[in-house]
Amino acid sequence: MNQTSMPDTLNDPREELADILRGAPELLAQARASILEQNPGRFNTWSAAPISRLIHVQVHALVADKDRAHSAVSLFHHVRFLRVQLRHAFDQYEGSACCADKAGAVLRALARHFMAGEPIAFDTNDSDSPVGYAMPQRILTTQAEVLDYFQALLALYYGNLGPAQQMHQIWSARPRAGFRDAKDAA
Repeated sequence: MNQTSMPDTLNDPREELADILRGAPELLAQARASILEQNPGRFNTWSAAPISRLIHVQVHALVADKDRAHSAVSLFHHVRFLRVQLRHAFDQYEGSACCADKAGAVLRALARHFMAGEPIAFDTNDSDSPVGYAMPQRILTTQAEVLDYFQALLALYYGNLGPAQQMHQIWSARPRAGFRDAKDAA
């Protein structure tokens, strides 16, 4: 068998996935033990490691561009944190209606951008879209703003509040269509 027909087990995602699945029973036992020991740090190590590896292997098998792949891995690793932060931002700056749908729209747009290189755009006037009304209206309406906030949220996840705080200050200064200011009510 020549060298080109032999699978490269270090880069073959099927082999990596099979390896992850073979270790699942031990990983589950270790995760259970860490719960019984009331040790969340150990639980995170045992439960998150195979999922992190799975995300990394799958994304890098599908995305050739290393920068986009790295961003996609970060998106999938931190999706719960990102969803909570996005929902909170939409609730705060656009109201509670459809804030979860808007967060989901942003996350899907980021995934398409990182995985397939698609531009981030939201068509809020698309009457054929069943969720056209659930698109960002006031914040996160441009690709640049979405990508900047994604990076700001990753910084926040790792303890740096500054970039996210700066974006919230910018958004706070924008006029709030549909909301009455206290001075207008007087």
